[in-house]
Amino acid sequence: MINITIAFIGEYCYMKDLVYTNQGSLVGGYNLHRFSPAEIRKNFGNPWPPWEVGTYWTDITKLAAVELVNSSPNILPGVHVNVKRFSECGGYNPQFLEAGYPKMTGYASAVLGPDIIDNNPDVIGVSGLSYSSTGKGILEELSLHKIPSCGVTITSPRFSNKNKYPYFIRMSPTLGFGEHLHQLLNHWNVKNVALIYQRGDEMSLSYTEDIQKSFLNHDISIVQTLGVTPGYAMSTLLSICNTILRSNVRYIVVSTQWLFLQTLYPDFASCGLISSQYVWISYNVLKPKNVTRAYLNQGFIAFLNPPPVAAKNFSIFQNEYPQIQNLSLNGVRVIEIIRGINYFQVFDCVLTLLLGFDKLLKSNPEFTPEMLASKKLQHLLNWSHFQDIDHIGLTMEQMRLNQYGDLALPYTTAYTLADSHGSLVGFGETNNAGTAFMPLSQQPVFFGNNTSVPVDPLMDKIPEFIVTPASVVGKSIFTILAVGASLCSMSMSLVTIYGRRKVMVRTSITYIWCTIAGCWLLNLSLMLYFGQTTLLKCKIKVWLQLLGYCTIISALASKLLLMRKLLLSGRRVPRGFSSSRFILARVGILVGMEIIFLVLWTLASHFTLVKPLMLYNGYITVCYTGANNPFEILVWIYNIALLLATTALVLAMSGIESYTGESAFAAAIISTLCVIGIVVVPVLISTTEPSSATIMIQADSVGIINCVVLCSMMIPKAISIFREERKFKSLLRLPSGLSSGKERPSIQQLFSNQLPLKRNHTICGAVGRPEVVIQNLGLACCSIQRDTRLIQDPWINVYVILMKINGKAWIQVHDGCEVSVAHTIDKETACEISSTLDRYLACISPCENNTRGITCISLEFGRSEDAQRLSSLFSDFLQNHNK
Repeated sequence: MINITIAFIGEYCYMKDLVYTNQGSLVGGYNLHRFSPAEIRKNFGNPWPPWEVGTYWTDITKLAAVELVNSSPNILPGVHVNVKRFSECGGYNPQFLEAGYPKMTGYASAVLGPDIIDNNPDVIGVSGLSYSSTGKGILEELSLHKIPSCGVTITSPRFSNKNKYPYFIRMSPTLGFGEHLHQLLNHWNVKNVALIYQRGDEMSLSYTEDIQKSFLNHDISIVQTLGVTPGYAMSTLLSICNTILRSNVRYIVVSTQWLFLQTLYPDFASCGLISSQYVWISYNVLKPKNVTRAYLNQGFIAFLNPPPVAAKNFSIFQNEYPQIQNLSLNGVRVIEIIRGINYFQVFDCVLTLLLGFDKLLKSNPEFTPEMLASKKLQHLLNWSHFQDIDHIGLTMEQMRLNQYGDLALPYTTAYTLADSHGSLVGFGETNNAGTAFMPLSQQPVFFGNNTSVPVDPLMDKIPEFIVTPASVVGKSIFTILAVGASLCSMSMSLVTIYGRRKVMVRTSITYIWCTIAGCWLLNLSLMLYFGQTTLLKCKIKVWLQLLGYCTIISALASKLLLMRKLLLSGRRVPRGFSSSRFILARVGILVGMEIIFLVLWTLASHFTLVKPLMLYNGYITVCYTGANNPFEILVWIYNIALLLATTALVLAMSGIESYTGESAFAAAIISTLCVIGIVVVPVLISTTEPSSATIMIQADSVGIINCVVLCSMMIPKAISIFREERKFKSLLRLPSGLSSGKERPSIQQLFSNQLPLKRNHTICGAVGRPEVVIQNLGLACCSIQRDTRLIQDPWINVYVILMKINGKAWIQVHDGCEVSVAHTIDKETACEISSTLDRYLACISPCENNTRGITCISLEFGRSEDAQRLSSLFSDFLQNHNK
């Protein structure tokens, strides 16, 4: 006989005189005979037994399933099942007997989990746990170590996620409760409800999310979504009451823990919300706090599991397992225990685990009981292995798990009677999938013995708030959108026209284009606020805003890294180094990582639309991406890290402003993003009920970012270019005494007026030397071709100046930038006249057949008249100056 061990996890902290191994959770000295047969039978039929009795009932019910398997010649032949008990709430505490123990999540993960996994390696399966909050950590640990577990009262929809809990099954339906609830409301023609949930509770939040998803799909409006925290003040309760009263909603859905519901519900009587006008609905049942207030429970609607097979036709189960008739525990027949305690799902939980082990051994002749006991087959015992056992149980005639690892069960809808026991009467049923509602012969009775279904007064009366160009919010967003588009367009024009100016080049044209692109992405996201909200709009809006932010911050970080490399690294810049490639490579990497995170976030998010009330006269549809999405946290961490790293770069590079003048706008951009991150984002997160104000905060944030980024970067450049243009025009202004008509002055007129150039005019070898005498000998405007393939029109207007410096003739080509190149005419060398980024097709070289040492200047022009004019200028110049 091979021994295998399963673990019973229970609320053994209600029992005295138990011994715990090494002060852990393993229970020793458990006495099955702590209650006499008479005491056991005394509480039969009591739906609310004392805590200690309830724990004993759960234990003996589980043990009954083990005894059934051990006595069966067909189930696990040659195997004996042993039991180990573990407390989920520590040792005995008399305070727990009054109102139950607190959900000790830390104890379960820190003590209970290691006790089962590490200290008792013979345990191959687990049954138990009472609360979802307690099971959240330990069930994940058990799944990680491939130990199958089964629960009944752990009803949070979170555990239906088989990616996270692949070894957990349960004998109760959870995920999809909203579909069953919708069937009842649809039967009553109800389209508007209020939803009250328990803050900070795992099960309550998961059920709330499930209800919201279902109601959205079926066009049921959650007019108010209100959270309540245990230990609430009456002022908080009155505020919730007033909110519901003003909204005029009649149907109230409650998503809380069972214990919290017993306190919360009666307190609402003080503000008039428990009356014949209101219908309260929950997946929990009510137990009267005292007999005098039992009347408050009348008409409370509860969703229950249907009557089990054991209650309807126990002979079906007896025929399947005839040996059960001969089994007894503590002097009480097992059949009597099962039917008297009514913990049918607890029994089926253990039976399903053991039948799953039996199925595994029979599936392959090479599998042996020794392999099962030594955990060599654990990897085959995930939830899907138990899905299609299809055995007869006490709960269902065909025990089958759905696609979430939960028992496929319908619901029975029942109303509560005004008695001291909280008795329930069924009036309808749903099917397994929650796609139909079947009323029973019994009609529901609501509060005050009202038998007519209260009418939904808000039916088709609550409009949806939609942003349109004609609305106040729409006009504001359109204004922000227009301002942002204008700034982006003007910035693009400025870069396109004056991109060769030094003031632009100094900042980096690549950086400017990347920043403008990021601003365009932010600005385009504003267009998605108009019209009806859809899931696709939600996704695109998030993508545009995060990519816009990331592009702006990545471009700034890349530019700062470029400045550090060029100015502070102390290393020689290698030949062929390209600043554009440097910036684009880093922007591409950072934005690429953002895209990867967004893709993961989009795939992992369960997008839904919720419709909370706004200003009590309409609802606004907002997107909800689901809770506990790790990739959403990853996106937040990445973007915050990017902002902090760029902020550190701005501070580190603040000392080079005297060299470049670029730190000012970088600091402005970072400051704005930090303010929005510190002030605006928390406001949006703390907003419990989205409204038009929320939309305006988001739109204003986008507008502020665009204005600060573009204005701080482009306005100083526009001012600098404007000053250069004025300076350029002043150089072309006609000397006094010359004709101001349409005719151009002659070459002789230009040469006869010697105009001294300004001292700050850049001329090679002449700046800052007062002893140098500069005379203007001639000036001509012409078009010279730029040697570049990056633009469609390679021609640029320049002016050529012939001047005499200390008696020596010079030629200067100037394109209006601060950079110009001057060469002596008689210098016998070949060279290129160039500005910082453009190369003009101009060359100074010795002429062929040079007999007088004259230097030839060859230029390629866009207009023939320019060439003729400059040719005349040079001809006159050479004749007049004998050179």
